[in-house]
Amino acid sequence: MEAALVGLESVNGLRGLLGEKIKDLVTTTNFQCPNALMGLVQNVKDTQCVGAAAQSQVFCKGLLPESTSRIIQKAAAAGREGAEAYNTTFSDSTTITAFLTDPIHYVL
Repeated sequence: MEAALVGLESVNGLRGLLGEKIKDLVTTTNFQCPNALMGLVQNVKDTQCVGAAAQSQVFCKGLLPESTSRIIQKAAAAGREGAEAYNTTFSDSTTITAFLTDPIHYVL
């Protein structure tokens, strides 16, 4: 989940707009799904970039047509990074070495 969060924080202005609430975007069900994270970024745009925020927030001002594809690519990359980190962690924890060093963990 951390890798996906770091990826979303790379979207220009998203952290500035959401502050600590950016952590709420990444959950155990979406952190490894690029499409879900792209949808979340789109939802932030639709709900937060209205009124004065549309012109005053870096994230909202960056949503010009020429910038949108970069934002979508960063959100998708965040999902891919989350999935890759999960797969690496899972495969590392299921190796024979992990089993032999902590067999009780696998029996329970």
